[in-house]
Amino acid sequence: MFPRSPQSIVLPHCNLLQAMPGVQSPAVMLQSHLLCVVQEKEALLPPEPSGNAEQPTVSCLFRMPDGTRASRRFFQSQPAQLLFDFADARGAGGLPFGGYQLVMQFPRRVVDPAVIQSRSIAEAGLSSGQEVLLLERKSEDQTMSA
Repeated sequence: MFPRSPQSIVLPHCNLLQAMPGVQSPAVMLQSHLLCVVQEKEALLPPEPSGNAEQPTVSCLFRMPDGTRASRRFFQSQPAQLLFDFADARGAGGLPFGGYQLVMQFPRRVVDPAVIQSRSIAEAGLSSGQEVLLLERKSEDQTMSA
């Protein structure tokens, strides 16, 4: 949840607000905060493995609810949280951070950020060479329990 007061938003790694002196609008502050979070998630992603990497990889195609798509290769041994960080860095199709889960259709398997914690990508069930991940909004019950 975001703070109610725009003055209480602290962005230690973002210079956007410093470039906009005098901005006091909560909407602008919130939008700037979200952009900073996206930029930080993008900056923290490790380099994408090459197609001929020696360790096992998985290529993931992310289908966002707004119709956009993004793809990336990951080492299967990397933390599964990177899947969510990558989707967030691509805007998550307009879904809020933590407000969605990743779904594989055939057979239907759900990767929920609250469940994966310290699991690797392979342990989260993505061990074939290619996966299609749909970003699906969590229901109210799922969001409240997370």
